[in-house]
Amino acid sequence: MKKLLVILSFVISVSVTSGAQQSLNSEQVRKLVTAAWKQRPESMDIIYYKTFKDLTKDKQEFEQIFEDAFDKMYRPKETLSTAKAKYRERMVQLNVERSLKEKEVGRKSKMRIRYEEDRQRIDYVGGTPDRTIFKGTEHQRFSPGKKLDANTPYTTSVIEMTDQNNVSTRYTYLHNSKVINIKRIRTRGSSHLINEISGFSMMPVGVTGVLRKKLSDSSGEGSLEPNEIKINQLGLGTLKCIGITIYPDNETLHEAVRIEMILYSTKDVPFMHMSLICDKDDYSRVYSFERHIPVGGALIRREIRDNFDSQGFPHKVSIFEYDTTGKYTRHKLYEVESVSLNTQISSEVFELSSAKDYRVLTYEKTPDKQQAEEIARLKEWLKDEDWTRRVRGLVGLKEHLIQNPVELRDIALSMLIDKNPQVRQTATWILQSLESNE
Repeated sequence: MKKLLVILSFVISVSVTSGAQQSLNSEQVRKLVTAAWKQRPESMDIIYYKTFKDLTKDKQEFEQIFEDAFDKMYRPKETLSTAKAKYRERMVQLNVERSLKEKEVGRKSKMRIRYEEDRQRIDYVGGTPDRTIFKGTEHQRFSPGKKLDANTPYTTSVIEMTDQNNVSTRYTYLHNSKVINIKRIRTRGSSHLINEISGFSMMPVGVTGVLRKKLSDSSGEGSLEPNEIKINQLGLGTLKCIGITIYPDNETLHEAVRIEMILYSTKDVPFMHMSLICDKDDYSRVYSFERHIPVGGALIRREIRDNFDSQGFPHKVSIFEYDTTGKYTRHKLYEVESVSLNTQISSEVFELSSAKDYRVLTYEKTPDKQQAEEIARLKEWLKDEDWTRRVRGLVGLKEHLIQNPVELRDIALSMLIDKNPQVRQTATWILQSLESNE
């Protein structure tokens, strides 16, 4: 951070050529670099409600998912007795009805996240919607859902502590079944969930990641130091493979600026367009964010943040996702009940309860073996008939093979001929991200 301050002092004194294409003034450069290098909160205690809508599946796809699940759990229905086959049919119907209702109103959950240094704890409970079950049968009836409020007890608690070798021990408490699962895992930094939530007080991770890589001395994660020459190039509009424009925004109720950012391949072909509306004085306070595919301009992600508190943290965040044709596919809504940043968290939060009435299950596999098995499982998903499973396999492999770009590139290239456009788009995105990191 000390080096960053020195560089910013240098940037402010630089005379920016007014005629340079996409040039930025020194104040804009300073705010942009400061926002890009803003650190995540060192500790957090947050309680929030999440509503998640997934519009990608229809009734037939849900039925197939649960039919396959019951085949794996039990036996094919053709081999079951009449009574068991009838029971299975009703259970499939129940799950399909629930999934269709959640598609309509969203799947709701309540979470509490606490973390500091090398310790974290996540408490979770899920809700269910009101619905009519067993429609069209003699068993049809109304089933009241499970509502979530401040008094709803959590059903799952996960405590994770990391040692100096970056290996964690994870304790998962399943409170309803009175079970504790203990597992050692290889840690790859904070979990995606914690990164997402803590990132609401910063620029979106895709933006900060791009800016840090483009403006740094190194391409290695965790060692991205700002480079004064590249920062100067940013102001002049001559930074390689990226174009940024900043201008006042008059479409919001805030005093804001709009930041347009286009990324280019080494062949000067645009492959990503990101647009932000930020506070005019603090670019890390983001009111909205959009990501487009430059060719055709299809919107693939939109994020809206609102109800900021005195800590600069939004208490309402909506995230909309779209496919490559612009079709609305998913929605996440986060509503914050309370949040504290950079305050000391009692050590008792991370202490393990003896839980004498809980059954303890310990997994002895090494973290490396667990990772190898996970990679093998994700590769199998790439062969699945369900295209959503193939997409999830690609996304998971991108995370697990981040240190093995050659293998990841080969896998992504092999999926460019997939029959589903979403799979091909995901493979293209992985290849583009690999290219931008080179």
